[in-house]
Amino acid sequence: YCLGVVEVDARKSSITCLVCGYSDRESRVDKETFKCRKRGFAFNAQYVACLNLFPRSDDGSVAIRGGSLVLVSRKAASVVAVDLAPNEPPRAMRWLREKPVQDSKATIVTKR
Repeated sequence: YCLGVVEVDARKSSITCLVCGYSDRESRVDKETFKCRKRGFAFNAQYVACLNLFPRSDDGSVAIRGGSLVLVSRKAASVVAVDLAPNEPPRAMRWLREKPVQDSKATIVTKR
């Protein structure tokens, strides 16, 4: 496989609402929970950050269709459903949550 690497700005990715774009530190209720103070949209805070990075890579966008969040890819024009975030991360990934973020940039790897 040939993978491309894109560097994107990760600032405010975990405090910005996917639905309305409102950004507020108070929306990050705790380490695991995001709740928009403007619209009330609530979701797993880690997923919110990841989903906010997707459109910043210029590879697609996040949309609401039929009451569900979906990823709309620019390249394949396919719609991928985003399931509700689980309450607990997989055990193998748990250590990532305690790792402090040192940089305001995130790297996104995409297939070419």
